Amino acid sequence: MKKHLQPWVWTIVGSIGFIASLLVKTIIYLFTSEFDFSGLLGLLTGLFIIIINIIIVKTKKDKTPSIDERTLNNIKKFYAISPHIYLGIIIIGLIILSIMGMEVISITYLWAAVMLYLVLSGIGSLVIHLK
Repeated sequence: MKKHLQPWVWTIVGSIGFIASLLVKTIIYLFTSEFDFSGLLGLLTGLFIIIINIIIVKTKKDKTPSIDERTLNNIKKFYAISPHIYLGIIIIGLIILSIMGMEVISITYLWAAVMLYLVLSGIGSLVIHLK
């Protein structure tokens, strides 16, 4: 990819997601005459990516990279270790629930565990990036 286009990759990706989501929502509305508000999450996500990337690209004045090799290696180590720790905690939790006699677990709790991992890993990598 061209060097002058490289900072704008996320703006391009966000724009494609925003336009595609808007197009799909329009087509669904025209055919079914129902507007689904949950589809607005795709629009808002694309718009959020576009705005954040524009702010980052426009405010950066120098040519230095945003992260160096040491920070990148620390993030790689974090993502190599954290899933194993989290999976171990989940397995220990499931063992404890099994010992307590719980035979059925709601799928909502499983999805909550997945979302919690994504949030915690994102916050962890942000902390490592800022350090």
